Amino acid sequence: HILIYAASSLGEQTDPAVFAISDSVVSVPQLIFDDEDLDTLQLGGVVAWSAPPDESLVSSYSVYLAQSEQGDGRSLIGSVAVGTPYVVAVPENTDASLYSHALVYARSSLEEQSTPTAITLNDTDLGVTNLAFSDADLDLGVIGGYLTWNAPENHSQVVTYNAYLSTDPTGFFRFFVGSASAGSQSMIIPSGTVKGGLTHIVLFGSSASFEQDVPVATTVSDVFASVSSLSFVDEDLDQFELGGDITWSPPASLTAVEHYAVYLVDSIPLEKSQVGNLTAVGTNEILLGVDTPKGVYTGIWVHTVSNLYEQNSPAMLSMADDFASISDLAFYDKDLDV
Repeated sequence: HILIYAASSLGEQTDPAVFAISDSVVSVPQLIFDDEDLDTLQLGGVVAWSAPPDESLVSSYSVYLAQSEQGDGRSLIGSVAVGTPYVVAVPENTDASLYSHALVYARSSLEEQSTPTAITLNDTDLGVTNLAFSDADLDLGVIGGYLTWNAPENHSQVVTYNAYLSTDPTGFFRFFVGSASAGSQSMIIPSGTVKGGLTHIVLFGSSASFEQDVPVATTVSDVFASVSSLSFVDEDLDQFELGGDITWSPPASLTAVEHYAVYLVDSIPLEKSQVGNLTAVGTNEILLGVDTPKGVYTGIWVHTVSNLYEQNSPAMLSMADDFASISDLAFYDKDLDV
């Protein structure tokens, strides 16, 4: 209690005014912090909390990062007034080695409380491993195919994985080539992606707020595979009809090649007709059946085919229709009997 006595020049009154002392205690409920900076030893995100049951004496809240729950080495990161959203941002790339706790202090019109509400800061480390890429686009100067990786067990803060072609494993100079959602462990880099002088694919995890600063990387090589010595001799001697063996020599490297696709082609405008089915690697010829109508076709194209894509720039051969027909055919009957 607080007792207030009136005093005269003769003495102090014996019946004071009495006021009960009520100790006001404010502790913020539901204090949370989720680290959305996915790099090792870096923090970023928001500190958030709910209003306490009674905040009639509270004018504002102050949020600090500190080295202990008691507030050692604390650093102010923000303040909010009562009645506003109770959210304070922890800047991206905050050094996690400097702080262990986030602290929220209530402030009255007189002073800030000395005992805060505390929460431990847990650093989120994405930890993607075993990034790998195999080029399945068989054309020169471009790539395409599966990019794969092993995702961490805890990927609760990941929203997307973003892939880039880069000049180095840090991703300093990079071009976006694809993305995949959280929980994925692969994506397809589109065929025809220009490689140029870029040497690496880098993968960054991205949370709702931040993209990683330090990616995982893998080198990338352009696979080029095209047949050579393409040949065809038309053995169907009828005019406007084709037939015979189409032969070729295989590419120098068959690492990514699974089949060949052969077409009769009219290049202007482009019109194609596939010859038979896909030819498996190891077979370097296909029979164009006799009596095949030549139609408008003027050439033969042979494409290499990977597990994903058919080559866009095939080996090409101009085609001629060989025909042979005798002339001046005559018959004279010299048997004079009926």
